[in-house]
This record gives sequence, structure tokens and C-alpha cells, in this order.
Amino acid sequence: MRDMTSNIDDRTAPYGALLLRLSLGAVFLAHGLLKFIVFGLPGTAAYFASVGFPGWSAYVVAPLEVVGGALLITGHYERSRAPRTSDGVITLRHKILP
Repeated sequence: MRDMTSNIDDRTAPYGALLLRLSLGAVFLAHGLLKFIVFGLPGTAAYFASVGFPGWSAYVVAPLEVVGGALLITGHYERSRAPRTSDGVITLRHKILP
């Protein structure tokens, strides 16, 4: 079996990581701002309740997505923030819905 790390180019790997970080940050930021600006937190809470989530979780998820996305885009704490932001959103989903 071939070693998969031998295909990684050391010159371009940081650019790939930058692209992934910026993309993930933009997705989190866009989804969080959508909850604040377009739907509003009460509207998002109502939607969450209509699909089986408790409404209060909207007040946790929206700021988590905005702050986590902004920190990823600016490059602050990117190695620890991306997994925590993703894990926070996923954990809320799995702990609330059986």
C-alpha cells in the first residue's frame, strides 16, 4: 500500500489549508448572519422548534456560527476554533434529537 502523505506537495499545502479555512469560515459566517439578519433569532427559534429542535438552541447556534466563522476567516485560533465550532453545532444536534 502506498503512503498517502507522499502525494502532498509541501509548497502548496499551506495554500490548500488557507482555502479550506476561508471556505469553512465563510460558510459558518454566512449561516450565522442569515439567522440574525434575514430570519431574526425569534424566527430561527420558531423554525428550529418546528423541525424538532428546542427553540432556545437558535440562541446558541447563531452566535457560535458568527463568532467561529469570523475567527476562522481572520485566522485567530484556527487550529482550535474550527473543530470546536463544528463540534458545537453537531453536538447540539445530536444531544437534542435522539
